[in-house]
Amino acid sequence: FDVKVVFGGFLLDVVLKTLQFKEGGDVHNLFYHAYEFRANKKIGVIKTNGMMKRLRKLAETQKSNASFGFEELPLRVPPRPWSNVLDGGFLNSTCSVMRSVDEAQQHVDILKLADEEDTMGLVDILNCVSSTAWKINEPMLDLILKEFNRGGGSALLKIPETLACPPLPPRTATKYEQYAQLEKRRLAVKTMQEQHSLRSTMNLKLSVAKHVRGRAFWLPTSMDFRGRCYPVAPHLHHLSGDAGRAMMLFARGLPLGKKGLDWLKVHLVSLLGTFKAASFAKKLAYVNSIIPEIIAVADDPFQSDNMLWKGADKPWMTIATCMDIAAAIRSGNPETYVSYMPVHQDGSCNGLQHYAALGRDKEGAAQVNLEPLDSPGDVYQGVADMVEAIRAEDTIKQGPASIPAKLEGLISRKLVKQTVMTVVYGVTFIGAKEQVIKRLTSDGTLTNRRDIYLCAVYVVTNIFRALDRMFSSARQIQSWFLACADRIVSSGKAVHWKSPLGMSIIQPYHKASSRRIMSTMQSVTTETSSDITTKPDRRRQMNAFPPNFIHSLDAAHMMLSALHCNWAGITFASVHDSYWTHAGTVDIMSKITREQFVKLHEQPLIEELGLYFQEVYGQPDVHWSEDEFLSMPDLGDFDLNRVKDSIYFFS
Repeated sequence: FDVKVVFGGFLLDVVLKTLQFKEGGDVHNLFYHAYEFRANKKIGVIKTNGMMKRLRKLAETQKSNASFGFEELPLRVPPRPWSNVLDGGFLNSTCSVMRSVDEAQQHVDILKLADEEDTMGLVDILNCVSSTAWKINEPMLDLILKEFNRGGGSALLKIPETLACPPLPPRTATKYEQYAQLEKRRLAVKTMQEQHSLRSTMNLKLSVAKHVRGRAFWLPTSMDFRGRCYPVAPHLHHLSGDAGRAMMLFARGLPLGKKGLDWLKVHLVSLLGTFKAASFAKKLAYVNSIIPEIIAVADDPFQSDNMLWKGADKPWMTIATCMDIAAAIRSGNPETYVSYMPVHQDGSCNGLQHYAALGRDKEGAAQVNLEPLDSPGDVYQGVADMVEAIRAEDTIKQGPASIPAKLEGLISRKLVKQTVMTVVYGVTFIGAKEQVIKRLTSDGTLTNRRDIYLCAVYVVTNIFRALDRMFSSARQIQSWFLACADRIVSSGKAVHWKSPLGMSIIQPYHKASSRRIMSTMQSVTTETSSDITTKPDRRRQMNAFPPNFIHSLDAAHMMLSALHCNWAGITFASVHDSYWTHAGTVDIMSKITREQFVKLHEQPLIEELGLYFQEVYGQPDVHWSEDEFLSMPDLGDFDLNRVKDSIYFFS
């Protein structure tokens, strides 16, 4: 890393000295090196000559083509199959199976040292995931381009409108007036920067989409240290937001068959965000009642009186699905209509699904749809109902001026959802409180900052209480994870385990260290938290282990599902715990995902983890008792095979 910094400083120095222009017979540098004080720290900055403003204005009047590195673009041919952990993906460059973050290399090194037998399974699965061919949904690309080219902000593209930037406050203003005026300026500048950043990101995405328009393309895939898969190309891919996903179709089409149109309709309801806890029958009945509106959206989505999609959770994907449903209906025979549309099947709070399966928790299993039910369980609504019951009871006890009374009518599924979703991934009380504060502030009912703060503390406290009651087994397992991580870090080592697929996983969190490197321009101070020569960071190692272990399980489930879908000859793609396939093959994929989840959790995962920790970290010189890692939580009596009959497990 030191060599990179020194060489980078040398190259930058060359650039600064080389890029020059003439004006009036004098030679000037386009850029120059200077120092500034920021937050009481002296830092080096690169500044532009005033001439650059004139050049920029001139460039804005000229048409220019965006340029991309080849690793930033999808491939126009199938990726080169991974033959080992260091060779595959792109045709003319090397790319590692595992991506590293912040110069962390220990998990990459472990993968390199692993036996080929242990890694070939992972390589085969990545080849399956990377083999899915895509194409651009051209009507949707045209619609999104039309919206983007309007300029400025766009609610549909999640780009904020800029705010009028007020002038600096006069010196005669009071301190409060000065603060208020400066706060408005800060917010206006921040919004302008956000708009610029989001428009630039969308511009890159649209440029790549236009580049691959009219042809099939592929997305080489790599994974992080937990096994979660990500496309290597950063701009256009199916892990992006609503607009990016709406522009993508499978390159291979498939007839809808007998149930494909029904799955398209259920998919539409999910995108609208309505009837979240309704049965499939009710969702189908609803869609069948709005067929004229769906066809109207397909014909002219921007028609002023067509409001079906504008309030949807995923408006652009809603339009795309309406177009596909309308085309299938108009074909005269929907069963033979060839659809390219990816249909999503999403886990029901997937992290809690894994916890409920680990603990064989019967009550928790029912909440997250591991248990077969007539209509889907809604864990978010369940938590909201429990928090509301506590609030109503406390209001009676504490009176009409109390914090619980001020929350009347504000406890909702939307308020608790983010916290419930992230608590399984290790969100802290402080983090959960900030989530609720943001939601209460955006609601606008409460305006007093102190009331919002106290209400958020009250809500989060009772969300945690509700989860303790509903998922007692999950909380016990989470506590055991934390205790194991604490004991491991106390021995001076980082937490290390093996995923169910045999992949070695080590957490790259160490005490932050810094070093000063001299370059040709200035000294550079670098900071890293992944230096294995420093001690593990106890807090981060502990807090990260429960969510990272669960992520390694959901990654294993996805990989197994991808492999078996490939063997079954059906198209598969995923966004972590959201699995995609053609409408005509949803039933096949659903059967596979349930079978693989059961097979995964039929293994004694908790017991094997404890035994592994005991073997690796339970050495006598650490002075721990023999069963330190074997004091595992008791398991419940939930029958995992019932997952196979749960139609709302992934839906």
